[in-house]
Amino acid sequence: MTFSQAPTGAGWKEHPSTYVVCTDDHVLNEVGQRNFARRCDDVVVLTTSHSPFFSDPGGVADVVDRLIES
Repeated sequence: MTFSQAPTGAGWKEHPSTYVVCTDDHVLNEVGQRNFARRCDDVVVLTTSHSPFFSDPGGVADVVDRLIES
């Protein structure tokens, strides 16, 4: 159903959002990431690959901890 129905809303318009820019991403360049990030309320830059959960789990955990505390 996901690809056959039009979205009815966008979470980032209704709720605070954070984008993690990954400076060592070889899939999506930093300029493209920063373009996506413009829509977000918060932008975090990590020196990680395309999968920050694997290349810097501690950094991602720090971001999540900060968001939980705020």
